[in-house]
Amino acid sequence: MYHHEMHFSIQDVKKRIPDIALEQFEAQLSPARLRLCLEGIRQKRVSSFRLNLLQADRSYVVNQLRKEGIKFRDVPGIEHAFLLDSSEKELQKTSPYKDGMIYLQGLSGMLAPLMLNPKPGEHVLDMAAAPGSKTTMLAGLMNNQGHIDAIEPDYIRLERLKFNCNIMGVKNTDFIQGQAEKFKKEESELYDAVLADVPCSGEGRFNLHDKPSYIFWKHNTVPKFARLQYKILKAAVRLTKPGGRILYSTCTMNDQENELVVKQVLLEHPELSCTAFETPLHNIEEYLPIKKDRIEALRITPSPRFEGFFLCLLNKH
Repeated sequence: MYHHEMHFSIQDVKKRIPDIALEQFEAQLSPARLRLCLEGIRQKRVSSFRLNLLQADRSYVVNQLRKEGIKFRDVPGIEHAFLLDSSEKELQKTSPYKDGMIYLQGLSGMLAPLMLNPKPGEHVLDMAAAPGSKTTMLAGLMNNQGHIDAIEPDYIRLERLKFNCNIMGVKNTDFIQGQAEKFKKEESELYDAVLADVPCSGEGRFNLHDKPSYIFWKHNTVPKFARLQYKILKAAVRLTKPGGRILYSTCTMNDQENELVVKQVLLEHPELSCTAFETPLHNIEEYLPIKKDRIEALRITPSPRFEGFFLCLLNKH
């Protein structure tokens, strides 16, 4: 299946990832969860993909991929998601991939649009949109009805976002090059639903088969990210209509970028509350629900099939 695949041990994980990150994982996780996390860093993570709800018929895509020799499995609970047993390169050569009928995306990342649950006709903001995995999924869930504003500060990443949305048949989205925390600074209460899948230190993505995922990590970037995340979440609150909702998410593990950002914003905004939510996936050992003070959220422990992730759904009253 994969040629010349490297084999790593748990000791390799402990040697290669930054010491401070390892100490943090050891302090934060129970022994069983730590083992799961280190296995997730040691093994090549299982790839997953989803149907493009805008231009894909499930039975056609399934049959076509089988015809083209791709091996995959259903994800119980998410009808349009699949775990990939073939390589990503093989999938990328298929006609459904080239025709924008499917999108390679991690399972953890799929949960953020599903939890935000945008409805056709709503006005939606995606505050950190490139390369478009979540924007295209939001548009699919909305059946291209209603409107999405998608923000990305970097020009090259913005072009990639536009390209992906175009190939996926997204028609209800405007693309804005700019900083999410400063977006429409003089305005407020514009959106029914806001996705704040914010830039982060990325500890949940560490994987020895992907050296850049851990080699550039620096502990001193954590407070910088936390300050930016706080500003983005504050802007999200300002831009959400009363009765609207915000999904805050990161692919990192530390409290500073997760619970503490949410806690600070909740303290400053009594009109906000966390909403308990069910994900479509059940009996998932990686799930760690958080219920503390006013915070209700979900942590996902990194594993061979999930990136580490944090999700919190906020309602504005």
